[in-house]
Amino acid sequence: MVGVLVFNGKTLMVPDEFPTISDAVTEANPADIILVKAKGNGDPYTEEVTISKENIKLIGIGKVTPVIDGGIIGSIGITIMDTSGVLVKNFIVQNFDDVGLHILY
Repeated sequence: MVGVLVFNGKTLMVPDEFPTISDAVTEANPADIILVKAKGNGDPYTEEVTISKENIKLIGIGKVTPVIDGGIIGSIGITIMDTSGVLVKNFIVQNFDDVGLHILY
C-alpha cells in the first residue's frame, strides 16, 4: 500500500525571512510550517509567542536548539489559544514568570 502526503501550507523561515517568531506566526495561515533556527550570534528570541491559527507547526531546527527567553519581558513563553492541531517542537523556553507553554481552549 502506498500513502500520499498532501501539504497545502507554506514554509516560513525565522530568522531568514522573519526577524521574530511572532512575525512569522502573524504572517502564517492555517497548515503552515514555521521553521526556526537559532540566531547566528547565539542570542535568544526575547518574545512571547501566541498561536491562534489551526494546524500551525512551529519547529526549531539546526544543530543549536533555538531559545525563547522571557528574562526581560516575560510572563508566558508560548500560548496556544482557541485552536487545534498545533505542534511545537525542539525549543528551549526559559525565564518566564508564569509558564513556558500555556494552552487555552
